Amino acid sequence: MSAAIERLLEDDRALSHWGGSVLSGLAMALVRLMPVAPGLAYRAASVILTFNETRDENVPLSRSVMVPMHESRRQQAGHSIYTLGQAFSALCSADLHTASKIFCDISELPPTRESSPAWPLSFGDVQGWLGFGAYPVTTRHRIGELAAHALSAALTRLAEPDADVLSDLVGRLHNAMAWDALIAASDNAHDLGVALLPALDSGALLAHPVTHAASAHLLAALSGADPALANQLEDIVLRAYDLLDANGGSQHTKDVLVGCLNRDLVTSPVLQARLAATGPGGPPPISRRPEPIVTSRSVTIFDGLAEQGIVIEQTVQAAGRALSEELGIVRGGNDTRPEHERQLPTLFEEADALFATCSPLPAELAKLRVEAAATLSHDSRVTPDTPLGDRIFGIMRESAQSPDTGNFIG
Repeated sequence: MSAAIERLLEDDRALSHWGGSVLSGLAMALVRLMPVAPGLAYRAASVILTFNETRDENVPLSRSVMVPMHESRRQQAGHSIYTLGQAFSALCSADLHTASKIFCDISELPPTRESSPAWPLSFGDVQGWLGFGAYPVTTRHRIGELAAHALSAALTRLAEPDADVLSDLVGRLHNAMAWDALIAASDNAHDLGVALLPALDSGALLAHPVTHAASAHLLAALSGADPALANQLEDIVLRAYDLLDANGGSQHTKDVLVGCLNRDLVTSPVLQARLAATGPGGPPPISRRPEPIVTSRSVTIFDGLAEQGIVIEQTVQAAGRALSEELGIVRGGNDTRPEHERQLPTLFEEADALFATCSPLPAELAKLRVEAAATLSHDSRVTPDTPLGDRIFGIMRESAQSPDTGNFIG
């Protein structure tokens, strides 16, 4: 397998020709490739992340004779990004060092961004810095968010810091929002703090406005559980103070940091003075940086039709909604209801009869009908030579012969 993948990666012409049709398979192969050839796995991941598909023609999505489906080449290439994100937890388990390098590539800042000496990071001889970049949730197919959670969980499981991983993160991860996502993803601040303690040493993660709150939780967890770290953590806070002074940081941020320390073990006159100045109420608590407030509501196909100005009778809407909800339950894979409670055949027949009154039938409702028919074609209660069986076969045949089948709606 390694030799075949290496030949593929070295053949730019083949990659350009096959594009996403081989990249998705390549993404799935990374988990097996990582333990035996980590360098090759990293190269493969880099190709997946950087491949630029310029062709937009459609290619087959499935080989179904009844209902052929298509996707564009760009969607096909994008699916390899999605597959990589879904596999990232397994990649971390297979080779954490290589996975950390891939995470740095996913979160990389634009190449024109210069280094930021205002927020320096260091680990041994490795020097790095923090800047500003896109939040991982905005990356394609949310791969940044998935990778941050997977890597954070893997770091939390470490018994001690991993020098190779820390060297990669400190030296190559400049995106402060990626650091924030990585740190905030863990529900075990102490163990993640142990793994990332050397990265906290410069004080930049504690002082930077993006990573301050998440890093402060690590500081508080370490301080509360490990008295032996008191002097080291105190020095880190003092370095964070220096960075805050140099970059116009607030006294509030400083007070939050000193409040994370075990006040009975603080020896610095500067920090002791701040503890005393905060009064009987003590320093302010850690608060997350403000995030945009997002509201949402359930959106159905009928909402989309209404926005297009298409009016659907209430009886048709009710039947369609019931069919859509039941179909979602059945296709979700976790339907544990007894058979007599599974109403898809009945709801399909009711909706199908009402859909016949719509002329023309909107594409969204036609799609819902086909999806329900395809699901029922695997239902043991639907048999040939019955009205329902014949109707389902008719819908599937009609869909397969339609010139619109396989094209995307809208």
